[in-house]
Amino acid sequence: MIGDYLASSSQPLDHDSPRTPGCIYAHELEEDSSSDAYVTSLHLSDLDGRPLDEAATFAPLRFRMSFYVKREFRSFSAVLQVNTADGVPLLLTSTTPDQQQAFSVKPGHYTVDCDFSQFPLAAGEYVLGLGLAIPGTEYVWRNDAACRLHVAPRDVFASGLPPASNRYLVATPHAWSAPHRNSSALQDSPIA
Repeated sequence: MIGDYLASSSQPLDHDSPRTPGCIYAHELEEDSSSDAYVTSLHLSDLDGRPLDEAATFAPLRFRMSFYVKREFRSFSAVLQVNTADGVPLLLTSTTPDQQQAFSVKPGHYTVDCDFSQFPLAAGEYVLGLGLAIPGTEYVWRNDAACRLHVAPRDVFASGLPPASNRYLVATPHAWSAPHRNSSALQDSPIA
């Protein structure tokens, strides 16, 4: 899996072509592909559509997946997965069944968006997996190591130490309170 991670890239497949802002995965159309559908691109932006080249902890993010379908499917689903470099799944979401955004497709090009109001991962390098599926049945197209995703550090807890993947992977909103001295508890506890 590490080899797949190192071979994966945030660059379009044709490294000599100019990079589109926010494009973190690009796949040239393959009319002769044996797959009935495949992802053509994945773009990263903020929720207002401004392109981003990296994510950040707790930042609002949009992953825009574009795909091509060669035949009709009565039920169809787009899948986004975020893994560690070692292949451990951290996030998995799909239009169906996870979000119940059921749709059908006919031959053509489509785009779906997956929005995060606060992206939960700590700073570090991750691997994105992409898929197209018949919900609950089978994948039509799948790439478990489509591209890398860099998550930039943000000091989201104002502690001076941004969440980072070398300490923990998922940053969750939370708060600690200072200890309160409880004198009755001290009087009730036996002294050794």
